[in-house]
This record gives sequence, C-alpha cells and structure tokens, in this order.
Amino acid sequence: MITPRKVAAFILLTAFMGISAPPASAALNKVYVCKVQGLALRAGPGSIDYISKLDKGDKVLHVGTKNRWWRVKTKQGYVGFVKKANLTPTSRLIKDAIYKVSKTSALKVYAAPRTQSKALGTVKRGTAVQLKTVRNDWSYVKLENGNSGWVRHKFLQFLRA
Repeated sequence: MITPRKVAAFILLTAFMGISAPPASAALNKVYVCKVQGLALRAGPGSIDYISKLDKGDKVLHVGTKNRWWRVKTKQGYVGFVKKANLTPTSRLIKDAIYKVSKTSALKVYAAPRTQSKALGTVKRGTAVQLKTVRNDWSYVKLENGNSGWVRHKFLQFLRA
C-alpha cells in the first residue's frame, strides 16, 4: 500500500539524486528536432565534455530528464544531454523509421486506412514495423514478415530512424 510517508520518501530521494520527471509537455519516447547548428551532445547535464554535435534539423528521441537537461538518443545511437530550449517537438512521423506496436496487446492491420476495410491480420505489442507513409491518423507500414498494411499510428512508438 502506498502511504503518504512512502510518497514523501520517494520525492526526497529523487530530489536528492537530481532526477526529475519531465514536464507534462515533454513526452518521453517522442521525437524532437534540433533548432540550432552545432549543438553539443554532452556527456552529462552541464558537462563540458561532449559526445557528438547535432546539426539543425537533426532528429533525436527524448529518453529522460535530469536537472532540467534532456537525455536524448540520436539516430547514430549516441546518447547524451542537451537543453530542452534547443529542441522543438515534431508531430510528423518519420518515413522509413522503425516503430514498435505499443498501448495495445494486438493491433489490427487493414487493407485500407479505415476500420471498415478488410482486416489483414494483427501484430502483437512490441512488434517492430517500418513506417512507409501516413494518411490522417493512419500509417502504412511494412511488417517484419515483408507484408504491408494500414494501422492506426496512435498505437506506434518510435524506436529508431
């Protein structure tokens, strides 16, 4: 059972460690775009050591927050820290990027971008798919077995570009 004492202890512990939850507007596992040229991807929050540099327009995945710094992952696989002010959210899905099925145990795949079309099958949670195109709130994806079809993209979570 969660007691007020346990909640207080958790808050104190996370504050002491410098770990904070991202603000509601900063969704984890969402793609953001770099707004500036030559942004240093730092080894730690506020560190002068950097891992790589980001170019304007580069896309990163927000994977955590620490001391008001965002921990991000690049498409090259680098993980480091940047200030949120240098990133802007993107509502666009990334063509040819890999997404995984989430928020549902099984996702129906359709022949056309509407639920009234023929259902081609289902894919399980965690299955990776490659996004090919988007129409409204539907994504045309290529499945691991080579088949393709339409799924609702609200059930997809970005993995990598």
